[in-house]
Amino acid sequence: MAVKGFTLFETHSALNMHFAPNNKYDFFKYHGKTRLKQDTFKRHSFRWQYTNLESKLEHQLWFMWQMYQKFDFNYIPPKTLLYVGNKLLKQQSDDDCLITNHPHDFLQVTVKDDLEYLAEQEITPDRFFNTEDDVLPLIYKQYENCNIALETLLLIDLHVTDVLTTQNSVDIISWPQVVRKLTSLHPFIEQLFDKNDFLQLFSNHYLVYNK
Repeated sequence: MAVKGFTLFETHSALNMHFAPNNKYDFFKYHGKTRLKQDTFKRHSFRWQYTNLESKLEHQLWFMWQMYQKFDFNYIPPKTLLYVGNKLLKQQSDDDCLITNHPHDFLQVTVKDDLEYLAEQEITPDRFFNTEDDVLPLIYKQYENCNIALETLLLIDLHVTDVLTTQNSVDIISWPQVVRKLTSLHPFIEQLFDKNDFLQLFSNHYLVYNK
């Protein structure tokens, strides 16, 4: 029987390995399982944080996704576990109230709000990849300026129009790196948000969509 908190600790470690440079570990091939032992977890300095968080969260992958979004997909020191959130949760000052919604419901609300915002800005699907006066696609600039969540950007790229292509920017140095990093996250966003759910939300704001 797994020690409480170990499953979350293993998921965290597996995702770190999946995104580590020059690492061949595949989160999906191994189903998030590692060779870590429970004895290793018992000796971990921050095991109590994993234990407390596992008791609060139903969807561990969602939790890990939020962490990687907040910390730009770099290694996350365990001591930061209690301070993870996204743009809506950051408005709360009480850390004990950080997780207040069922993960799937919360993500639905986040994406819905983002699509409403984009529609209000009159950013139509045919303009998502428009660079206008910048070298980066318009929809990516919205994410970079913290106007929309990363999930929304990836869902649009995955199901609406191909924003993350090397052709969508004249920046030949950093943009291809962005494309590689974000498109590698597609398998995760597909697990987090059902395609039909997203397209239903999208169609509420954009009556027609590509793909």
